[in-house]
Amino acid sequence: MTNIPSFRIEVDTTRRKMEAFFKLEYYLAMQFNEIREDLHKTVENNYDANIQFISNPDILFEKKYREKIIREGFMSFLSGTLAMEDITSPSMEIDQIEGIFRKFVDNIDISSDLLVIDPYFFASKNPDNDYDLFLRCLSPVPQELKKITIIHNGKIEENALDIFKSKITSIKPDVEVIDRTCSIIHDRFWINTINKKGIVVGTSLNGIGKKVSIVDNLSHSDVNSILEELDQIL
Repeated sequence: MTNIPSFRIEVDTTRRKMEAFFKLEYYLAMQFNEIREDLHKTVENNYDANIQFISNPDILFEKKYREKIIREGFMSFLSGTLAMEDITSPSMEIDQIEGIFRKFVDNIDISSDLLVIDPYFFASKNPDNDYDLFLRCLSPVPQELKKITIIHNGKIEENALDIFKSKITSIKPDVEVIDRTCSIIHDRFWINTINKKGIVVGTSLNGIGKKVSIVDNLSHSDVNSILEELDQIL
């Protein structure tokens, strides 16, 4: 019973969005009719040509619309977000995988503070290779980078933390490496805490290229939510 008010609010919000969508569709249809009539007159009066309009172009895409509704729901048509995600898989060359990560890392414009949330960041069985991969994904390491905070689940393989610190400071001696433990977050995130940009990664650092996984941009609201949850340990 306690979920009913919340459910009613969600349903009411969805209904209002649907009403707004259909009102907008009607308005655009009316505007298009006026434009079509003006275009007809202009062509008929000035050119030896005719214009034929498809009265209902939606019919041409009916099957695709139906498939999208089944797959993603009706509300997916009201979303203005742009799909930016990419996929990495074992079938890809390591250079391809690194290129994908660098593309997304570049997009968050790393400045002075980088936050990496990865439960198994220090649980690597092959820390030399994994941390070299991490640095190549950052390459070139931004000159303004001053602090890297790693939030993990507390499992640290022997010497993993020392190896990571050694590798990062060999490139950027003044970088401070901070490790914090936390058990409330499952997914993996790389976040620029200054400009509130971030990416979500479908696997831990030691799993990149070993399994099919996704990498995608985070919205500013998602970044803020994550930082709020972690406020007490940062």
